[in-house]
Amino acid sequence: MIPSKYNINIKDDNNYIIFNILNGKVIKISEKIYNYCLNDELEFYDIFSKEKIKFISNNFFVKSHTIELNELISKFSNMKFGNQTLTLTILTNLDCNMTCKYCHENGFLTKEYIGIETENKILKWLNNQINTYGYKKLIIYYYGGEPLLNMRFINSFSKKVRQLSSIKKIDVDFTLTTNGTLLDDKIVCDLLDNNIRSIQVSIDGDKYIHDKRRQLKNGCSSFDVIMEKINLYKQKLDFTIRCNVDNQNKDRIENLMMYLKENNLNKYIKFYIDFVSQTHNKTSHNNKYLLKNTKEMIYITSLWKKQLDYGLELYGKNIIEGLCGNVNKSNITINPNGDIYICPGLCGIDQLKVGNIDTGCNKLMDVF
Repeated sequence: MIPSKYNINIKDDNNYIIFNILNGKVIKISEKIYNYCLNDELEFYDIFSKEKIKFISNNFFVKSHTIELNELISKFSNMKFGNQTLTLTILTNLDCNMTCKYCHENGFLTKEYIGIETENKILKWLNNQINTYGYKKLIIYYYGGEPLLNMRFINSFSKKVRQLSSIKKIDVDFTLTTNGTLLDDKIVCDLLDNNIRSIQVSIDGDKYIHDKRRQLKNGCSSFDVIMEKINLYKQKLDFTIRCNVDNQNKDRIENLMMYLKENNLNKYIKFYIDFVSQTHNKTSHNNKYLLKNTKEMIYITSLWKKQLDYGLELYGKNIIEGLCGNVNKSNITINPNGDIYICPGLCGIDQLKVGNIDTGCNKLMDVF
């Protein structure tokens, strides 16, 4: 047995960790085993024979790198081509009522909204995709900009998709990513009427640091507004709080966890932590505060432990899945003018669009 080529061996103070980037698994090890992992020539069974089953079953050690490579190719192929679910992310508009300092869409935000003509084109494209590939399920993500600024589209398109799914006899799930500040009784009623209960909202720490990073255009505190909305609608909507972390706010995340527990919100919401990542829009914030090395990034694991301590179960991206789901050919993003991308983070880069709902996908789609 030999160490996997996809192991990353991490030493952080007196802690020794192996992270396998192929399957996303992490294990804490002794210094002795850590040193072995850096030396392929030592005898595997002599070093830790009592623990061999755990390491082999989780693919930290493999019979050969050739077999491992073939498994990676098979896994990648299945992810790319083998899905019976069409996941469609729709940017309802490129407008927003906030000015978040690290937003990857800064510089690309406009007043562009999906109108009725583009809406009907997306529906026609969607129907053709179902007929061509025989999908058994649809997942619709409403995204922006701030998607709640275009409730006309959300209401109209959701109704049409539910009608289509009924005719085609396929399942459909809806979810929505919003800053949360625009939620009110009318919007919540409309969302529930359209079977949209799953709502993701970003909160980046306690009130002080969140308001410093995620500002409303009118200058008001977004933290207070968001928490008011979550408290008001926590029994009607299924909220997920995403916490975007970098070096500016990483030491204030625990304050947010404490706040959620003290206000009994840990019983109502899901919670996950994610990195602020470098994107095509290299803002001054990102250049200054991004987590850039292993020692900085491993800090996230300590936050996961604190998360559990505050009664917030690990969820979503806390559980690393290895390969990015956007490699899948059935994972599509459409922006307000009908351009097609493989990922919302690439929207606005013309040279990376893979097609349009009018013309279909181009050769670039095969590259991803």
